[in-house]
Amino acid sequence: MGWHLSTEVIAFIIVFIITVHSYRSHAVLSNKNRVFRLRLVTTLGAIGTNLASTIMIAHAPTDLLPLTWLITMLYFVLTPLLGTVYLYYAVAVVSEACTISRRLVLVASVPYVAYLVITVANIPTGCLFYFDGAGAYHQGPLIFSTYLVFYFYCFKSIGSMILSERVETVEQRAFLMERGCEFLQGYLLSRPLPADRAAPVIAASEQARR
Repeated sequence: MGWHLSTEVIAFIIVFIITVHSYRSHAVLSNKNRVFRLRLVTTLGAIGTNLASTIMIAHAPTDLLPLTWLITMLYFVLTPLLGTVYLYYAVAVVSEACTISRRLVLVASVPYVAYLVITVANIPTGCLFYFDGAGAYHQGPLIFSTYLVFYFYCFKSIGSMILSERVETVEQRAFLMERGCEFLQGYLLSRPLPADRAAPVIAASEQARR
């Protein structure tokens, strides 16, 4: 089995540079910025464990098999977590413009929590991956769930968290809502307001949506 790691190495370096600059920034740490940093760290972890696991599977001696197994397990934990964090970053961006139900945020974690159960089950069953007696790596029958959960969160973060700005007419609002846009912002709904005056307007809008 062979792998080409150059793309992964380049991606790791780029994300590492962005992460360093992010932590050097003096910007105010909003929830969105905190989740953005978490997204960078999770990305580094997923790429790093993928690189380390791939190299160790190909070249590490059998004496290091427990370490190879541990790093590979971390990769399987972090990869779907990466998609989960992408979704929560989208939620953090949208929540700066309107209120999002906490129940919705909690429900969004269910697929990843269910996947964590599979990772625990992998320890005795090898349902995601396992190493045979000779130290060779094998994929388990449920390995597809890792990428299924990852892509589910990626598509969800792209497809369902759409915020349309500069909505100024009833026709624009109807056009956007007919096409599945859930979050709107613009003069049709309200002029810019101080935080203390905006809260009742947001609450009334949320009540109307229910």
